[in-house]
Amino acid sequence: MQREGSCIGYKNKDELLFGLKMLVNNVILIRDDHHPYDAFHPRIEVWKTTSFQAQILKSLKRKHTRARAHTHTHTHTHTQK
Repeated sequence: MQREGSCIGYKNKDELLFGLKMLVNNVILIRDDHHPYDAFHPRIEVWKTTSFQAQILKSLKRKHTRARAHTHTHTHTHTQK
């Protein structure tokens, strides 16, 4: 399957659909702060950016801290009985 005017070729329809599905899975739309209801900015493979990785790391640390605090409180209440 060859699209006119394009150098991208696909062997068959299934290969084309697979490629489109992979693209959809790799795109996230970020809302524009200045036009929150009218504009979005696509970001492709956002998880590879350092800012995204830093945010994930920060979130994981927060969850770990909360889990440790919950475990400590839960253990502490059981030992006082």
